[in-house]
Amino acid sequence: LPLEFTITHPDDKLISTEGVSLSHVNFLQFDAKGYSDVTLIFHDAQFHIIIGGWGNTKSTLYIRGNYPADDEYNEPLLSSSEYKQFWMSWNSFQVYVGLGNVRGNGVILYGEPQCPIKVIDSTFNSNFGATLDYRVNQA
Repeated sequence: LPLEFTITHPDDKLISTEGVSLSHVNFLQFDAKGYSDVTLIFHDAQFHIIIGGWGNTKSTLYIRGNYPADDEYNEPLLSSSEYKQFWMSWNSFQVYVGLGNVRGNGVILYGEPQCPIKVIDSTFNSNFGATLDYRVNQA
């Protein structure tokens, strides 16, 4: 069964506290429902994504906290009335974010870290008081 939870900024959810480990996988599939600001932070690997930020007009990938974003996608992706599916995959030198639930399909964000990354955990959150419903389906 998927791990389901609701986040309202400024709260967040470290998924390891729910028994989900990312240390031995390189793929994460999740659904999100809400108006804006799906935010996943991978502290250990030093990258984060924002899906549907800026009023659900832009999604971004930041590696090592670099500004401007390493990649961005400029179309609405979220809905407050239905879950939308997303996936992420990574290896030492590449990070991908896509639409749907099949790895490799519908890539919207891509980045290449300068140094090898190792994902261990992730924080799911939102921004600017937004409330989001999450379902983590596969890790």
